[in-house]
Amino acid sequence: MSIKAQFIDADKYHAMDGWSSTQVKTVVRHSIERALIPLDDTPALSFGRTMHDYFESPTGFNEKYAVFDDTDIIRSIRARRPDITAPAMTKDYKQEKAKFEAENSDKTIVSLQDYDTLRSMYESVTSSSFYRNRIQSTINEGADVVREGSFFAPYETEYGVIQLKARPDLMILGNGRAMIVDWKSCGDASQHAFRRDFFKYLYDIQAVFYSRVAQISAYEFYFVAVEKTEPYACAMYSLSEETVSLAEQRLDEALERIGRYVHTGEGAGLPVPEESSICL
Repeated sequence: MSIKAQFIDADKYHAMDGWSSTQVKTVVRHSIERALIPLDDTPALSFGRTMHDYFESPTGFNEKYAVFDDTDIIRSIRARRPDITAPAMTKDYKQEKAKFEAENSDKTIVSLQDYDTLRSMYESVTSSSFYRNRIQSTINEGADVVREGSFFAPYETEYGVIQLKARPDLMILGNGRAMIVDWKSCGDASQHAFRRDFFKYLYDIQAVFYSRVAQISAYEFYFVAVEKTEPYACAMYSLSEETVSLAEQRLDEALERIGRYVHTGEGAGLPVPEESSICL
């Protein structure tokens, strides 16, 4: 396989030049102006990063994260003050949490509840038949595994070359084929519900973008959807020929818009309609 990944940390990757999947999806949905605005961090984004780190290496998770187990703290507070309805809001709790954070200042703090959720999600995925038959079996056959590898590729637009970058969750190379696996946390992993999320969040654009940058077939891109609550159900999904074709068209249009902006400084706003108004 000629596919080459750069192994750099996430912060360095994000600081390097190149249009990412997140930015390109924003261009597809809205405009370059919006794509250039840094994203605000949210609890959902934070949980997603933590999940990806855990799925990348459960054994190495504690090197980067510290799990705040507040079980004994809450039990002690309730024993002393049975009238308290929100122990986490008390001075004693906040002091213990601040002490824990100070003792682990070099790590990201994760709650015990989130940690238990991550373990349940991971166990659900790794015990599933699709994981054993499609992912683990390929790895067992001696395939190379690339976790959080960074890929960079030039793209030729009508206006000139633009730089693209991607950081797939998991790539498996072996037996003359390459496949990408992308972990997605969700509320409902059933086909009907995930299909709704799939098009709402432009996962189709993400798949063809990643595939293009990493130089693999989009039909070898797989989403693993896993629920964040019991029963932590999970499923594996791939893209149909129609979905790939339509996504590639939309991706090409977005990349041309980016090329125009990069090389001429024009077209950063919403696409200008041919008429003065648009019928919806």
